[in-house]
Amino acid sequence: MVAKGYIQRPSFDFTKAFIPVIKLSTIRVVFTLALAQNWEIRQLDVNNAFLNGIIHEIVLMEQPSGFEKSKICVPLVCKLHRALYGLRQASRARFDKLKDSFLQLGFMSSKADQSLFLQFTSTLCIYLLVYVDDIIITRNNSLVISTLIFLLNKKFSLKDFGTLHYFLGIEVQHTENGGMLLSQEKYLTDILRKTKMVTTKAFSTPMVRGLILSAYQGEPIPYPKLYRSIVGALQYATITILEIFYNVNKKYLSLCTIH
Repeated sequence: MVAKGYIQRPSFDFTKAFIPVIKLSTIRVVFTLALAQNWEIRQLDVNNAFLNGIIHEIVLMEQPSGFEKSKICVPLVCKLHRALYGLRQASRARFDKLKDSFLQLGFMSSKADQSLFLQFTSTLCIYLLVYVDDIIITRNNSLVISTLIFLLNKKFSLKDFGTLHYFLGIEVQHTENGGMLLSQEKYLTDILRKTKMVTTKAFSTPMVRGLILSAYQGEPIPYPKLYRSIVGALQYATITILEIFYNVNKKYLSLCTIH
């Protein structure tokens, strides 16, 4: 059952719809810390995450076809207490529910990144990263992590994927010396297919030197929507390919200037 969120009115049917997601810089810092301390990195997945959110606004919905209940001459509607897929505030409600649960378990939300939750004691150190329904945990005590997963599973239905191997389109390979290799090969291959450049030869510096983009000179880009999409996709690729960071952001800033 999916709600018709597209007919909801801002400030009437919902207020806040925005939710924070974990920053790429936070992921790098936490992973670096975990590797330096030789900590295991575990991954969890929340089943039907959006259905866990509690709705605080009054949201009324027509009864689903085939499940109508009514009184004589009195049409009835459903009043939602929990979020449904399609609701504009479903993402926000889901994140608030997760956040409240973590705070009850003794975590605190980082001021630098609201999707990073921390727990420190004299003998314990836990970092918990949240991205939609994916949860990544690293710590200095494996027994405490097992207890934490048990407590979370009582609040939400979880899948424990064990040691981190794949998240957010990033493949993770663990090396013999305790290192970790991050790869976005599949993600990059999809970008090449989208731009029909799979057979294109590789180039060490993928940007013309001295190139200046202008809104008034040169030939117009034939497919500006595709260009913007690819620049945005390459922004995400800089997670693992730092050497293209300057080139991608140079084109991004030029794109913002033109448009």
